[in-house]
Amino acid sequence: MLQKHLSSSQVLIVLDDVDHVDQLDALLPVHVLRPGSLILITSRDKDVLRRSGVQETNIYKLSGLNAQHSTELFCSHAFSQPLPLSGFEYLVDSFIKACNGLPLSLKVFGGLLYGNTDKSYWEDQLDKLQLILPNDIQKSLKICYDSLDRHEQQIFLDIACFFIGKSRDMVIRIWDGSGWKGSLGFQSLQNKCLVEIENVNFIRMHDHLRDLGREIVEAAGLPRFVSLGIDDIDDLLQQSSVIAELRGIKILPSKDKHSDGELTSSSGKKRRKLQRLDMRKLQILDIEESGHLEPFLKRVHFPNLIWLRLGKCCSSSLPSWIPLKNLRVLEVHGNKLETVWESESQVPLQLRELKIGARLSEFPKYMGKLKYLEWIYLYLKDRSIWL
Repeated sequence: MLQKHLSSSQVLIVLDDVDHVDQLDALLPVHVLRPGSLILITSRDKDVLRRSGVQETNIYKLSGLNAQHSTELFCSHAFSQPLPLSGFEYLVDSFIKACNGLPLSLKVFGGLLYGNTDKSYWEDQLDKLQLILPNDIQKSLKICYDSLDRHEQQIFLDIACFFIGKSRDMVIRIWDGSGWKGSLGFQSLQNKCLVEIENVNFIRMHDHLRDLGREIVEAAGLPRFVSLGIDDIDDLLQQSSVIAELRGIKILPSKDKHSDGELTSSSGKKRRKLQRLDMRKLQILDIEESGHLEPFLKRVHFPNLIWLRLGKCCSSSLPSWIPLKNLRVLEVHGNKLETVWESESQVPLQLRELKIGARLSEFPKYMGKLKYLEWIYLYLKDRSIWL
């Protein structure tokens, strides 16, 4: 019966939220359509459209609503009219900016404020928007997350927790080191509109999606990443179950400008001896200033490190006790740095990317051993090298 009607007249067919090729095969009998008919398909996954034979030139990526359309959508839900009530213009503008053109956010927050003309209530809700999303939005966004395979979910959480604003190529090298087929996984997230690329090669994620990812990690009970100051490391050391599960750590300088940065116990006394810490799952380590962390790092067993960034290396070369064997990406800065490694045994044979932000006195030794190196930036005293 359906095929008879489709073949007898020109039709417009709309297929919404398609996430599998089989759905198109079952619902789209193209061979019976009359010439001049139109088909509109929406999907979070660009690959579904490609595999269904949709030409690249016929695929249109929706962007966020502009300010005018955002205002009309938000106000239609908040005020049942397309413009703000008098006196609410500045509040509406703030919500429009916070929602970033996302129709779902505009609808939900407009509905949340509907019928309420108390400006202090609006301001309170605006403050909360920066901290937490209403459950309606989180549940809607989580539909996309749940559709990902296990490795894609790991990549999504990595971006949300650690890699927003980072180079796509660098991060793909890290994911490859984790065995996650980084390029394919990232492309899948792009096709599902969960991540974007800006300024040619840097990863961008919508704030709502970022918050969703971090909420998922927090709900799991054990943090995936921690970002903390040198002064807070001692508290971390007391949480053995957390330490064993960490994938990444970002360590910031001491908040106290007059502090010597040494680790202390929770009672305030300087810790004389730190127990040996097993952190086999730690693969990402980002340290702004490493000088006072040597006692801690020397007692950590983290053999599977894939990315190491030292914002301020305080020695003339990388210390021999830092595990470099499995590194894929290495970034080191520091005025005291003269060379990268001293001995052949230190050379990270799996290295794909090397960035040295220091005036090295000599070209790093044993560079010929780096057979898999894809990208390098060195800053020597007399010239820079970028390949």
